Amino acid sequence: MRRLKIFWILLVFILFILPFQGLGEEIKQANCKYLNISNFLGIDDVSNFDNKLIASFGLFDESGPSSWTAIGVLDENDNLMKIQELGKKAKDNWLRKIIIDKKDNLIIGVGAVNYSEYTKWGKGWLVALDYNLKVKWDRSFQLGALTHFIDGDITEDGLLIAIGNTQYIRNDFPNSYCTLFDPINGKNLKIELLPKPMDFFLNKEDGFYLLLTLELVSTYKLKTDKPWLTVLDKKCKVINSIDLSYVKHLPIKEDEFSRYTYFATTYKNGLLIMRHDKDTHNVELFYIDLNNVHDKRFKYFYYTLKEDMCEINCIYSAKDKNSILYVGKVCSKDGIYQVKEITIENLPKVVFTMRWKVPAEFKLDPDFSEIFILDKNKYILFGRGKENKKPILCEILR
Repeated sequence: MRRLKIFWILLVFILFILPFQGLGEEIKQANCKYLNISNFLGIDDVSNFDNKLIASFGLFDESGPSSWTAIGVLDENDNLMKIQELGKKAKDNWLRKIIIDKKDNLIIGVGAVNYSEYTKWGKGWLVALDYNLKVKWDRSFQLGALTHFIDGDITEDGLLIAIGNTQYIRNDFPNSYCTLFDPINGKNLKIELLPKPMDFFLNKEDGFYLLLTLELVSTYKLKTDKPWLTVLDKKCKVINSIDLSYVKHLPIKEDEFSRYTYFATTYKNGLLIMRHDKDTHNVELFYIDLNNVHDKRFKYFYYTLKEDMCEINCIYSAKDKNSILYVGKVCSKDGIYQVKEITIENLPKVVFTMRWKVPAEFKLDPDFSEIFILDKNKYILFGRGKENKKPILCEILR
């Protein structure tokens, strides 16, 4: 009888008490290294191609306030193979997005030159390089009132589609433009003014692109503006333009703007909007069914998730579009990051969680670090040393 009692006490301890002691929680150690890049300012974008990383990053001039951009190629072991500095003659330029044009064997950067958020004088900037980082063409454009390109893609027809915004100055209302280019020579083929400014540009596939206005509403405090979805075809033609204010919980009050961070991705046959509450740390999910992009009112679903991340860095839709991954910094434990994979059927379900940290000898500057999800099994962190200012690359494998 005594042995039986001891057995039950041990069983209760193992099943109910031990798991809450955190003894079984595995925290992986990221594989980090310093990169040999001088005057590193910060990372802008990373693309994964042919077992290599293509990265665009900022560089600064020690003798003055100017900054410019470079593109680098890293091998499968994250060793820097090549680097090409760009736009050094123009000040304050950046490449926001790296696009791989597999058909024409090009790396295309999308961004801006002479750009400042306080002036209207910036220009949209496009540059194309071959896989050896030799510049094939370099163009800056004053198209309409466009001051900077934000995103782009290679269409099914092999054209470069690039989306840009105008600058918001005083009482001017910001706008977006859709532009088409020949990726071989950079010739502009088309420019279309769009009905709303744009925060997110997503490839829905099937020849359609999604433009989403969410953060501009809060950034510029446009009291007359609303969350908005615009559907484009591959020729920059507006197929649909929808006010999303009917989506319950999505519109917010002006005094709540600073609480939230937004993310968006395609998921299954629709659009997934994620909103992270920086006060409660909870996550809200808005799934909008886009089965018919011509509908005047889309069916939607709303979910909430309890979360323990003080900061979410990015969101990623798996290639099969049946799951979503997001990564961020855990609140309760200093220097711990977490990646989660979820699916949504009737309710959101967490199917994978992993925690990891940067080794102690790499002291990161939190203002100069970005995390990228390359695929379901590989995540990288680009950062800068807080004291030595050297660039740091960390790799985390599932």
